[in-house]
Amino acid sequence: MKVLKWILIVVLALAALVLLWAAFLPSERVFERSVTINKSARLIFKQVNSLKNWENWSPFLEADTAMVSTYSGPDYGVGATQDWVSKLNGNGSMSILESNYNQKVVYSLNFGMGNVDTTWFAIEPTGEAFTVAWGTKLSNLGYPMGRIMGALITPTMNQTFEKGLSNLKGYVEAMPVDYLSGDIGIEVIPARTLIAASNTVDAAGIAAFLQENYTAMVALITQEKLQFAGVPIAIYSGEPDATEWVVTAAIPIQRKPKVLPQGYYLLDQPARKVVTARHFGGYDTVEETYIRIMKYINDNQLTINGDMWDEYISDPELVTDPMMLETKVCFPVK
Repeated sequence: MKVLKWILIVVLALAALVLLWAAFLPSERVFERSVTINKSARLIFKQVNSLKNWENWSPFLEADTAMVSTYSGPDYGVGATQDWVSKLNGNGSMSILESNYNQKVVYSLNFGMGNVDTTWFAIEPTGEAFTVAWGTKLSNLGYPMGRIMGALITPTMNQTFEKGLSNLKGYVEAMPVDYLSGDIGIEVIPARTLIAASNTVDAAGIAAFLQENYTAMVALITQEKLQFAGVPIAIYSGEPDATEWVVTAAIPIQRKPKVLPQGYYLLDQPARKVVTARHFGGYDTVEETYIRIMKYINDNQLTINGDMWDEYISDPELVTDPMMLETKVCFPVK
């Protein structure tokens, strides 16, 4: 009886110690790991902004190949939702709450236990590469078991995040090159006169706006025998993270017309010193060259002096291979 009594005392003492330990454990847990990926932010973002694309690198699916997922909502971005059933990973659902292009994706995380937590991916430039951080915040961990479980799963969660980031890095870095960016340099663009048209448009409307106005301008230049003095240009005014920009479609001409159609005007562009680079690839990849030029400007302590523009060296109607599309990117500086 004395032995049983001592065993009971020891068990109760251990239980008391565990409860005391749990009382000092936090009710929230944050897990975060990061990796450097030597590929464009756009390719990384594409993988984390689509829950279906998680199948390409997810450590959870790798651990349980029998996991069954169903998807609803849009294919990517805010509202995209995944529900899963897994004997190993448990059942749950996840939805995209916030999607900042090439920067961050935030998801809700629901394991069906009453709490809705958050997980996220953050993408930041690191030299020519990008650092990708994957984190999760678990809130309202109940006393004592929730807090104890939070402490016990920390090593496993960290290992899982490291494995997932390693998978993501390997998958993205194995993707074929989809753009090339030439050397960055400084040159002086001489003064010139352009036929121009401007409007406020969002990202989805830029291509149609430029095509419509370039077509009209080419017809006018040909009809009036004005002669081209350069390739088509698109000038962008506004903050990079805005949802809309003032976009100007313009074509340099050798002499001014006597009359311009309604909606068009003459733009006299002064001589400018510009930081420039040639971009080879689809127009959806040109942001990567913007990032390189901005880094060059910052590293050399230059100051942007006006709106940047793209010069379209090749005609997308004649060039079918995206890697052969050539765009000259220009940032005026002083």
